[in-house]
Amino acid sequence: MGNICASGGPAGGGGGGSDLGQFIADFAAENEGQKVASEMQGTTECWDLAMAAIEHAKAAGYEGIDWNPDSSYEWGPNIVDYQSCEAGDIVQWTSYSEKTTSEDGSSWSSLSAGFPNHTSIVAEPYDSASGEFRCWGQNPDPVHFVAYHPDSSTGGSFIVYRLYASGGSGNDEQNVGDDEYQYYDPPHGNAPYYWKAAPGYDPHTDGYYYYYDGASEDDAQWYAIPQ
Repeated sequence: MGNICASGGPAGGGGGGSDLGQFIADFAAENEGQKVASEMQGTTECWDLAMAAIEHAKAAGYEGIDWNPDSSYEWGPNIVDYQSCEAGDIVQWTSYSEKTTSEDGSSWSSLSAGFPNHTSIVAEPYDSASGEFRCWGQNPDPVHFVAYHPDSSTGGSFIVYRLYASGGSGNDEQNVGDDEYQYYDPPHGNAPYYWKAAPGYDPHTDGYYYYYDGASEDDAQWYAIPQ
């Protein structure tokens, strides 16, 4: 993770753990093949994918998400075993490596994550039959799917965090028309602002109209999501 900074414009815009988690996992899946920037940091490192998912969850109506803003690589107070993971859990890898061998022993492959740190989003529950721990991640490549095999680890470690929201259903956005602005107060950096979707555009991947709190709709500008 690089330095936390405030960019020149807005960039990203409860329910129980599984509901919020599914939103986070869906956000990652919807951005497959793209580089995702967070509002907080403004870059497209691995950390930004998870942070952007949280920012978009807040914009969608999830309130009181219990992530930890005081530590770059600790995502909250709730830690779960990878064998009990759910879609949308956040994985923090530390100098992790693994080596897997084919069933007939004729070939092998290696995989690593985090030298020293890497952040992923769990794509789906752990598959005990195959031993695969399937996640979304980015950097240096755009958002892509990776299957890890913790039982074949050769070094390093990882922690799986589960986020919860204290209020809000996450469905508030669905009740707002394209011609209505929604209020958003970013946790860091930019001032509060109002935003709305544009017909035919996905506000999470394409962009949206916005104006800062204290201004008016006549001052609204288009914000294009960095690709």
